[in-house]
Amino acid sequence: ERFGKALLEQVSSYCSRHGLSPKTSVAPPERPKRKSDVPKGMRSREHSLQLYKEGAKVEQIARQRQLSRQTILGHLAHFVREGELPAKGLVSEDLLRAVSEYSDRNQAASLKEIREEFGSKVSYGALQVALAHRHQEQRANLPDLVAELYR
Repeated sequence: ERFGKALLEQVSSYCSRHGLSPKTSVAPPERPKRKSDVPKGMRSREHSLQLYKEGAKVEQIARQRQLSRQTILGHLAHFVREGELPAKGLVSEDLLRAVSEYSDRNQAASLKEIREEFGSKVSYGALQVALAHRHQEQRANLPDLVAELYR
């Protein structure tokens, strides 16, 4: 509010000097839409998985699809969580072990908290894969835990 009147006077003065109406508006330029590279009927993450299974590396998929490495890792983390893709090869076994140990000690930790623990040397995408792996491990062990309850 303090500068509102002065600013409006400046704008009005500029418009007068340049023959512009103060009510003239300029529409922002339209950003061209990126043409989708996803085959019809397929989800983006499924396309990433297909390319990965065909032997493309994460960086190659990201470059080819014009997406970030983090996005591709997020796509693939979904399939790790579902048990359709092993995490090994996407991230190091050391990271899988470290995230698993941290998750055991801090079960309610958010992705942000885990990132703060590991620092910027580990990307969000890599952490997503490691957490998806941990989730899959826990889900795989569930039948054993249930069986143990009924012994």
